Amino acid sequence: EENLLTDQDNGIIYQDPERNNAADVKEYFLTLGRRVTHGLDQAGYPFCRGGLMADNPQWCAPLSEWRRHASRWISGAEPIDLVRFDMFFDFRCVYGATELVSDLRQFVLDEVAVRPEFLMHFARNAVSYRLPLGFFGTIRVRSAGAHANTIDMKEAMLPIIKFARTYALREQLHETNTIARLDKLTVLGILTESSRREAVTAYELLMGLRLKHQTTALVQGERPGNAIDPKLLTHIEEAALKESLSHVAAMQKRIGYDFLGVSEL
Repeated sequence: EENLLTDQDNGIIYQDPERNNAADVKEYFLTLGRRVTHGLDQAGYPFCRGGLMADNPQWCAPLSEWRRHASRWISGAEPIDLVRFDMFFDFRCVYGATELVSDLRQFVLDEVAVRPEFLMHFARNAVSYRLPLGFFGTIRVRSAGAHANTIDMKEAMLPIIKFARTYALREQLHETNTIARLDKLTVLGILTESSRREAVTAYELLMGLRLKHQTTALVQGERPGNAIDPKLLTHIEEAALKESLSHVAAMQKRIGYDFLGVSEL
């Protein structure tokens, strides 16, 4: 879900070194992490304000330490654990030994499989996002604050992303791309072909409106954001947005029934 308003989220995983040179290996990779993160910042990808980057000792670690992080987040299931796991679960190999990434991903999936209660917490988080959809299918805008009378396109998209992510965990999928996950869930029979098309269409519509808005802001010399004034949409865009949001709401209800036993919306 990269777009024109994104910061860095990265880390380094390396094979567990011999105990007598663990400190030197750690310092080597931290130095590498600093070079890469500073280079990305100079190239236009700002530093992560939460420090989730490879120059942070917590996110520059051997395989065993990454496993401990993942196990703690899954077994704890506290709000901060869910946030960190949510960011972490979509990790993918950019460069290096792909087997380390595959090993860690399989470890994560195995940990989730033996702790079904974690999926309940994860699903509850997925249905917690309040869509900008009012009664009778009207678009509901924020009523106060700096972004009053707008909708947040990022939050409108998140339920689709969370839907694919939650079922990917349950089905032990290795795909990290949202649409690739939806495709795989269709192959497995979790989604019907019509449901997949509706989800993908909604995803692409929301992403398209978001990118169009951000591009317009850049052209006008403004900082791109996620807030959109519905009044700036064409009638066709507004109708498509309402329909997309109704499909997203249905996906949230599906998560509620499948993982929580009832709809919590």
